[in-house]
Amino acid sequence: MAKQRLGPFDGQQAGLPKAAAGCRSPCVEGKHTARETAAGTRRVAGTPRKMKRKFGLDKTSVMLCLNSASASVSESLCSPPTHPMSKPRKYTEAEMPSPGSVFLAPLGDGRFGAIVVLARKTECGYCMVYLAPSPWIGATAVRPSKDELLKPLILTHHSWEKVEAGVWTAFPPPDSFISTGAIELPRSVEQRVGSSSSSWESCSIQILIQWRWDNDRERLLLEDAEHAKQEAEERRQQAAKHAEMLKTITLESLKERRWFEHWNEDLDGPYMEPSQSIISSLIRSLSDLPKITSTAARRELKKAVLAFNQLDESTQFIETTHREDICDALELVMFAARQPTLASAIDEWRDW
Repeated sequence: MAKQRLGPFDGQQAGLPKAAAGCRSPCVEGKHTARETAAGTRRVAGTPRKMKRKFGLDKTSVMLCLNSASASVSESLCSPPTHPMSKPRKYTEAEMPSPGSVFLAPLGDGRFGAIVVLARKTECGYCMVYLAPSPWIGATAVRPSKDELLKPLILTHHSWEKVEAGVWTAFPPPDSFISTGAIELPRSVEQRVGSSSSSWESCSIQILIQWRWDNDRERLLLEDAEHAKQEAEERRQQAAKHAEMLKTITLESLKERRWFEHWNEDLDGPYMEPSQSIISSLIRSLSDLPKITSTAARRELKKAVLAFNQLDESTQFIETTHREDICDALELVMFAARQPTLASAIDEWRDW
């Protein structure tokens, strides 16, 4: 059975394909680490896989959604604000809000939502807090009552089925969020703390989307449909460009490529050179063949995948973004070798 390539959050915090601001399910092979949570390394996948599954937005795009009164849910069904290869900073408890802290979050239509910090913990050196958004929405930045704050936001929009919203984050609140002091938390809130990981912004997105689902569903769905249409056209154009590129790419043109240059040197430096070497060795081996047959290409591809298995077994460095990048690189080499169908065999051999 082919292994799924899921992000560390395996997305279920915004709705439509349940892939945005967190999850209730563990990551593949238990690699949902505090490092991934802090780095925000959620991606969805692959080279042609990436084109099929990638629908996340970066931090700037998310904030554009938040600042747009007509932001559609498709625009909001995005990854939490991410910094895929930036070095994650470890915030201390003194820099993170304490349980009971209340924040007002600006929504995309000019109103405000409310978020309460229910818990705080330190894991692998990262201090994280658990955020519980309330269904309350106010026209002004005035803190609602304690009862309103402690009322859980139950997600029923799109494909959600009565799931309580709540996420862990390893980042302090954005500057645009307004601190309004703290409330005393009843012991019962401990039962509400889940395992999803995402961002402060994702909570405000959820608050507004759920409100629109309950009060403005028709227009919301029309916006979703229009956005889906635009995305489909963009994907078509990207696929056409990608297909044209694949027609002309050669092993010779890949020999000078610097693989994985965008990986973070501080975090991934020790693994970058070995990973680059595996890809380069694959290209050389294929180039040296008198004739690249399917059998020979499959043999060399398997060697490369097993080399990554061995590297990861000793280092455990391959997380979501690395997994996608490595698969992309291997697939690209197979296209250059004119053996594109062999790319599907990667999943047969990989352990990461």
